[in-house]
Amino acid sequence: MLLCILALVNALCPDLTHLDSDIASDPASPLVFQALDRITEGALEDAGVCLKKAQELAPNDPNLHFALGLFHEESGDADKAHLHYEQAV
Repeated sequence: MLLCILALVNALCPDLTHLDSDIASDPASPLVFQALDRITEGALEDAGVCLKKAQELAPNDPNLHFALGLFHEESGDADKAHLHYEQAV
């Protein structure tokens, strides 16, 4: 399921040329990307640590909330996942 979601995101957002400048200006981005990697690996505890640190740095970041949605979805908490997905848009 997670791979399908990530494939859909990639299909909807193929032009990510701005990504490097976004990462440089946002200290939470590397943590969010690290968390997404951990989620795809099934290492949810490690992902949770990354997301908590990212949330301290940028609590309103839409990319963070998308990652939190995936995290909670993979953890089996659909209600929390839905809330974070709503905050991501």
